[in-house]
Amino acid sequence: MERVLFDHQDEQTDTDLARYAQELKLDMKRWKADLEADRTTKILERDHEDAERAGLAGTPYILVNGREFDGALFHVATDLEPWVQLELELARKR
Repeated sequence: MERVLFDHQDEQTDTDLARYAQELKLDMKRWKADLEADRTTKILERDHEDAERAGLAGTPYILVNGREFDGALFHVATDLEPWVQLELELARKR
């Protein structure tokens, strides 16, 4: 579902979300319960507050050692790990 949501960031009405869940053959009863659960609301509020504190403007947004990883310039799946390794090496040298 995460991939579908990122692929359709401008299409996320309640109807869209339900359609994606159905297309993915999710358990619709559980999906609806999870969507409406207080726990879900608390997680979203926590994440939003964390993003506000960090000054994040949107997603995906990746910080490593306080430096932003610009996903527009790199392929996250293949470029992120080497970047994290470089940051670890630089941190050890400090």
